Amino acid sequence: MEQTKHSADANLRPFSVPKGYFDNLPPAVMQKIDGQNEQAAPKRRTPRLLRPIYIAAASLCAAIFGVAVYLGSSSQSPSAATSVPPHPTIATTITGADRDVVADYTMMDSEDIYEQYSEI
Repeated sequence: MEQTKHSADANLRPFSVPKGYFDNLPPAVMQKIDGQNEQAAPKRRTPRLLRPIYIAAASLCAAIFGVAVYLGSSSQSPSAATSVPPHPTIATTITGADRDVVADYTMMDSEDIYEQYSEI
């Protein structure tokens, strides 16, 4: 059964090829290859020649940046680091009721937060 099905499929030829197609195929392919070779432009070598210059420039920029950061951080006086922050903090006492509100807020999940903000 399997063999007869295979042989029946082998006799069917759904695609046809023009006469003489395979006789003219190798010369046609060779003509296309020759045409592509003639159109190929010579490769430029400037990126290869400029690569060491780019590496040297990047290294120089990194060194200048590193020195600037080092000198900028060492120029601050030690007293400036221990001075009062620009925005003084205010210490407040939290009552029991406020503590409960804060605890409830921190335990909210995203659905509760969406619900709370949708009521606004």
